[in-house]
Amino acid sequence: MRLISENPGAALLVTAEKAAEMLAMGKSTFWREVGNSNLPPPVKIGSLTRWRVADLQRWVERLTPDSNGGAPQDTQIDDSTRNLLRRLDTIAWALQIMAARTPSKLTRAQMCHRLGVTSNTITNRLRRGQMPKPGPDGRWLLEEVIEWESGGSFKRP
Repeated sequence: MRLISENPGAALLVTAEKAAEMLAMGKSTFWREVGNSNLPPPVKIGSLTRWRVADLQRWVERLTPDSNGGAPQDTQIDDSTRNLLRRLDTIAWALQIMAARTPSKLTRAQMCHRLGVTSNTITNRLRRGQMPKPGPDGRWLLEEVIEWESGGSFKRP
């Protein structure tokens, strides 16, 4: 699946198979790392599960030490990337506003589907404090889920 980008030949989202290939790891290793929350979370588009290429690249950059063996150096972001990130922030903000106006709640099954993980993975992430906890009714507020997915903070009860 290719989306519109500054470079018409570049995909912005990739499948699990392509993401594993980009990271030079096997599919089972890739899925294990996803399940352990060691890789960026996927994006759900209907029934499709995809990864943002930019998220995978940032993940690799954080792991890669500079030539002196120290921490990675900050990389320059070109104007087109900066504009794209601004647009994505605007879209995420609009989704949060929409979710706040119509407080929808997600069940555990819907969260599993949205994140592309099993119920056990959600249980493990909740125990480790790696995701927002559901409300007293066992459901997650969509607004909080979107905030968490966009890399923002979440409130722990």
